[in-house]
Amino acid sequence: MATAQLRTSRWVPSRWVPGPEGDERVYFGAVRPAEQDPGEPQAFIVRLPPGHEGLRVHFHPVDQFQVFVSGSGTFGQHQIRSGLAHYSDALTPYGPLRLGPDGASFMTLRHQADFDIQHMPDKAAQLAELRSRSPRSGPAKRRNLTADLCAQGPPGTWMQTMADDDGLRIATRALGPGEPVPPLSVTAPGAYVLLVAGALKAARETLGPGALAWLTPDLYQLAPASAGPDGADLALLQFPSLPSDLETSRAFLAERARSA
Repeated sequence: MATAQLRTSRWVPSRWVPGPEGDERVYFGAVRPAEQDPGEPQAFIVRLPPGHEGLRVHFHPVDQFQVFVSGSGTFGQHQIRSGLAHYSDALTPYGPLRLGPDGASFMTLRHQADFDIQHMPDKAAQLAELRSRSPRSGPAKRRNLTADLCAQGPPGTWMQTMADDDGLRIATRALGPGEPVPPLSVTAPGAYVLLVAGALKAARETLGPGALAWLTPDLYQLAPASAGPDGADLALLQFPSLPSDLETSRAFLAERARSA
């Protein structure tokens, strides 16, 4: 499809504002199945307050990025800090998340919506069966990776902090004051662009850290924007071009429900 036919993506203002879990947390899609548009990705904020028990090791049937916004504690072997990004392939256990005294907030970013959580080791047999049915042929990658979105390279270039031959990519870029966001070319199934620090001016709106846009190669191009007076730091979060495990997982769970 020619670029002129692409729809312009929208920059969604930051959801990093303080508040209880569930308050202004959705960027794209929904957190309840009945409200999810099947044509939309899914992106939202999770807020875990002080005293929360944290999260056990678990997995999802979809590829996923997470970006920590605030708080303290540990995520796997990593100290929680603002700008810590995590990527996990579908059917890849990750965690645990152990919280510090001030809780934690993080973004969950998916190109396909999921509304379930499968805890380990309880679902180990289910995980093995799902992997055996996976459409991801060959030695399927099951990655569990972290990157620092606050690391910025020289001005005028994208710095690759994560890249693989199937299209998985995390890159960061620093923009000088007033510098326009450069045109971006992404691969299927799509990518998120996140404002990590600074400000962007888009249309008549000034956007702060946490603003987010969604791009696809055949539907959406990035809305024009330029850095504010103090510049802007961007992150590109590109999903790999791999077959989806979502339908296989849904079919397996429906099969188990019928036989129960």
